[in-house]
Amino acid sequence: MQYSQLRIGFIGAGKAASALAMALYRSGWQVSAIYSRSWNRAVDLCKSVSANLCLTTYDVLLRADVVFICIPDRFIQQVAYQLARCPSSLEGKCIVHTSGTLDIDVLEPVRASGGLIGIFHPYQTLASRDSWKLLSKSFVGIDAPDPVFQLLSDIVRSIALDFFDLRNVSRVPYHISAVMASNYLIALLLESRYLLEKAGIPQDQAYRAVISLAVGALQNASELGLENAITGPLSRGDIITLHKHLQYLENAELYKALTAYKSLGLLLLEHIKKGKGKHIPIDQLDSLLGL
Repeated sequence: MQYSQLRIGFIGAGKAASALAMALYRSGWQVSAIYSRSWNRAVDLCKSVSANLCLTTYDVLLRADVVFICIPDRFIQQVAYQLARCPSSLEGKCIVHTSGTLDIDVLEPVRASGGLIGIFHPYQTLASRDSWKLLSKSFVGIDAPDPVFQLLSDIVRSIALDFFDLRNVSRVPYHISAVMASNYLIALLLESRYLLEKAGIPQDQAYRAVISLAVGALQNASELGLENAITGPLSRGDIITLHKHLQYLENAELYKALTAYKSLGLLLLEHIKKGKGKHIPIDQLDSLLGL
């Protein structure tokens, strides 16, 4: 079957499914079927990508050749068993989940029933339908036996920057990396905004200032490399400033922020040691940050 004839379906119509469906639709793929337990979201997504609204997961199989399962991890195997019991044949059908943590084996019921299986995990934070615009500059992790791997890599090339071959990659540290680079980054920005507000800066200004600072740091990292983008008191070996920071957080009883500050400081110090660490008092900094 030619790719132009392939029909793509989705089980799930949340943020990730919506962004991925939009990216595929905008790149010329035929998004033909959507099913979700959330009726309103499914209807809305169908309108956006000219897809058929499906009442069951079986309906998606009937209307699609490639099916993306975009639902919480805890439900993926349950859906795989549902699809495996589909009255119609799974032969030639490709079922793909988008989890960054689960292995391909979670889809084994589908494979055992004659279907093809794979993983397609966007290494990107997809917070809304408009996040499809981010995919063109993003990586996607894929895992599948041939020839499904070739199909998924071709899909990646049509909507994204590049792909990771996950066939021999340990999935847990891979996904921890994604969480730390996106979800936990937001946690840091929220805490940074709170500290600015606590210092007396109005919330609107605090928000804009924190975003501007973070964008600047990311731009430096992009242009100079991660190691060369390190700035601040630790990179200068500024013990006096570091002590003031720790003392303030302790006195203000901001214990979670204090723990995060120390933990991240120790992580950063490990990278500083590999570079210009010999020019700063590493042992004293290490001692101050000790948990």
